[in-house]
Amino acid sequence: GHRIASRSPVSDQKNLDGMGLIRSLSSASIVLIVAIGLGFAIQFQFFLGRNKPVDYSRFSNETVEIVTTQTIRWANVSTNGIHLTTVSCGKETDPMIMLLHGFPETALLSWFHAIGPLCDAGFHVVAPDLRGYNTSTRPTEIMAYSKKELIKDLLGLFDHYQQRPTLVAHDWGGLIAWELAE
Repeated sequence: GHRIASRSPVSDQKNLDGMGLIRSLSSASIVLIVAIGLGFAIQFQFFLGRNKPVDYSRFSNETVEIVTTQTIRWANVSTNGIHLTTVSCGKETDPMIMLLHGFPETALLSWFHAIGPLCDAGFHVVAPDLRGYNTSTRPTEIMAYSKKELIKDLLGLFDHYQQRPTLVAHDWGGLIAWELAE
């Protein structure tokens, strides 16, 4: 017959040291741990100043390959006591799509392939550099990056543009969009 072994969580913890712990992880867990570690390494370099803000003035539609019949606009929008740099195009009366970038990207560099086609499809597209990224305000206090503050930033953008947009997001931006949706 088959022998079924049962162990308590306490005995599992005692047996999961060193290589035992690694062997107990699924390959998906290992990939996640490596990805998180890589994220922390990139973040550490970012905060050391090796990742300088992007100077938007040096970009034109041609250099970032935004292909659209509409004008690309850059603005600093005041919201929640800070300012967020935004890239936008399309008529402000059109339905709005807000594109939220991931870590450690910027709005323009993350979404430049999507901005033009969405504008040409009849949407008002807004892509902010989120709090702490690029030329948007970079508060030094850790609590300035709480979910509550990040959501307030977006709600302030909604008020500024006087619309509730459809959110399109990935990575860090996706986490903020998810929290806002709850």
